[in-house]
Amino acid sequence: MVWFLFGISAVVFLALALMYFKKQKQSGSQDPEGRDSMHHDDNDGSIRSADPGDLISIEAISDLSKDYKEIVFEVRNRNRYESDGEQWFEYVGQVGDITYYIEWVEEDELVITGTSSRDRYKLSDIGATEEDLARMDEDESDENYIMFKGKKFFYESSGEVFFYKNGKGGAEGFYLWDFISEEGREMISVEKWESEPFEIHHCFIISPDHIQVVKR
Repeated sequence: MVWFLFGISAVVFLALALMYFKKQKQSGSQDPEGRDSMHHDDNDGSIRSADPGDLISIEAISDLSKDYKEIVFEVRNRNRYESDGEQWFEYVGQVGDITYYIEWVEEDELVITGTSSRDRYKLSDIGATEEDLARMDEDESDENYIMFKGKKFFYESSGEVFFYKNGKGGAEGFYLWDFISEEGREMISVEKWESEPFEIHHCFIISPDHIQVVKR
């Protein structure tokens, strides 16, 4: 009788253990602090490892630096975006009266873009109308383009995006159009948030070699 009860207890314990580990595996996309699965905890200076409070340094050679000076700012926010099953991240920081926005996504390789509060424009600045954007969204053709400061920027993608401030809480949705320059070094991002006018962002692609994170 004792051995029988011991056997039953062992089976129950094993079943509970399996349920626990299965639950842990299913919830593995986030750690106990709520960080995403693409977060890196290493100190190798990778853009992926930055947290609020860390410093981001961008070399003066970057197109983002209009005055050819190194850009250094403290990360104020680490935001997350999602669209069609993909996610990317944004670091926000300030230098004087200029706010910088650095985004990165892990595709076939690490892609980093940067823009600032002084790189914002209106829809009229790209020579497009709301109807033009609706047509490009429907066409999804990389032959469509907009003009900005005498350069052609070709359609790359468009769709609904969900924004998570600091990577947490409920999402706020908006519509996004991305255009890329012929040489592939600059982008125009067009955002349309509900009840807000169109926002135009002139973005610059940054080499991972030109950006560094200082953990603090």
